[in-house]
Amino acid sequence: GAYSVEPNAEGLLSGDLNGSYIRVVNDDGDEGSATWEGGDFTWTTEQADIAELDTFVFLHHVKWWGEEYAPEVDMNSDKLRSTVNINSSCNAYYDGSVNFYKAGDGCNNTARLADVNYHEWGHGFHYYSLLAGSFDGAISEGIGDVTAVLQTGDPIIAPYFMQNGS
Repeated sequence: GAYSVEPNAEGLLSGDLNGSYIRVVNDDGDEGSATWEGGDFTWTTEQADIAELDTFVFLHHVKWWGEEYAPEVDMNSDKLRSTVNINSSCNAYYDGSVNFYKAGDGCNNTARLADVNYHEWGHGFHYYSLLAGSFDGAISEGIGDVTAVLQTGDPIIAPYFMQNGS
């Protein structure tokens, strides 16, 4: 994407994964950041863990969708925290932030799966969309799934969740 960055006193540019909408936190190390000298720049795994980069991109995609179809939902104006590489496996959850587990026990890193990012964001979308009543976990699971399907156009949610391809 396009970006605008002002150089520091030494003429270097710098960036991190803490933008106006999403802040990515790496539970297993330093947060991604980079410094470079002018010109084009491409994030690599030398500057950030791939899970950090993936969640940053996926959550922006679903945010833009939310802004287009439901601009009145307050979630679109709040900064979202995405914590990646949590020391557990085979799950992700929403608790006001989105949280993703490391690879292990036969599962891939959940932050690296677009569908899982969309699904967890969908829980927040459900919460922020409530006008009356209470948050219902079962309904929220459906909303998370529908959010993922609407993003991917595929009714199969989280292919490759497992390391064996299932």
